[in-house]
Amino acid sequence: MKKIFITYIALLFACTNTFGAANKDMKIKLDGNDVKLSAPIVISEGRSFVSLREIGDKILNANISWNNDTKTARLSKGDMTVAVQPGSDKLVINDLYSVDIDDSGTKAFIENGYTYIPLRALCEAFNYNVDFNDNTIYVEGNVILPQFSYMHKNDTVAVMHTDHGDISLRFFPEYAPKAVENFITHAKEGYYDGVVFHRVINDFVIQSGDPEGTGMGGDSIWGTPFENEVSMDLRHFRGALCMANSGKDTNKSQFYIVQCPNVPADLRADVKANAQIVQLYPDYVIDKYEEVGGYPYIDFGYTVFGQVTDGMDVVDSIAAVETDENDRPLEDITINSIDIYNI
Repeated sequence: MKKIFITYIALLFACTNTFGAANKDMKIKLDGNDVKLSAPIVISEGRSFVSLREIGDKILNANISWNNDTKTARLSKGDMTVAVQPGSDKLVINDLYSVDIDDSGTKAFIENGYTYIPLRALCEAFNYNVDFNDNTIYVEGNVILPQFSYMHKNDTVAVMHTDHGDISLRFFPEYAPKAVENFITHAKEGYYDGVVFHRVINDFVIQSGDPEGTGMGGDSIWGTPFENEVSMDLRHFRGALCMANSGKDTNKSQFYIVQCPNVPADLRADVKANAQIVQLYPDYVIDKYEEVGGYPYIDFGYTVFGQVTDGMDVVDSIAAVETDENDRPLEDITINSIDIYNI
């Protein structure tokens, strides 16, 4: 996930011309169908730049507006807005986040009256998947990976203060409302203050949420266990925040964070060879597992309800401590407190 900086930022406008070359042979396919462009694709420094207006109109089906005073183009679709200025190497997400177009300082530019931007950067901001093969750009619409999407104003987030440092978390109440309400309410009431990580397995998970510290205790805010909330859209990617339980629909207060940095090299082949699960793991999900790591083998068995947005170094630090034969750290690692707030 791209690192995001929570800031309201005014970007300076500087109109620049490109030294890139038009590629009239390159094609774009959206969900398998050809996309006809009026302006040519421009290749510059190994990146494919496409007219911003045509990306908005013909690929994203987004509303486009232009502010002549600030020289800013805005694309809006649903509750997502992306703003960009020619000459800038940033995208502004929902008037809240400034993110790099890519990691090499690539900038949007104007050429022959068109504003150009790398196709991948803008499509991925709207959760579309982009692949390149044989002089063709393949775009898949409606690819939803909420754990790596951008956040919005007023989203609820948490900062978990531990002995090893802070872990920042986001939540997905639209997919797991009970798990999110349970965790946030417990956190606000101080339920997790002073609770230890009682189970730590390097290259797998770190687990906490039991006030007894034994792995046998804890309760939900309702006083009884609640059911699993499983979604095709939320997975056990590295950094996933999930409900721990003793069996299906026995969720209480315990949770774990997936720390696993890698997935087996043969994951894709294993999925393709199993007709029973192949539909559960489309290519874009496997691609993301291979990119960020995680533990796909427990998908759909537990509730994923959040994701680490900052502090995976802290998660790794906790996962690396020495443990006993029961996976309990030899020295207690404690959650000191959890702050909940709206961004």
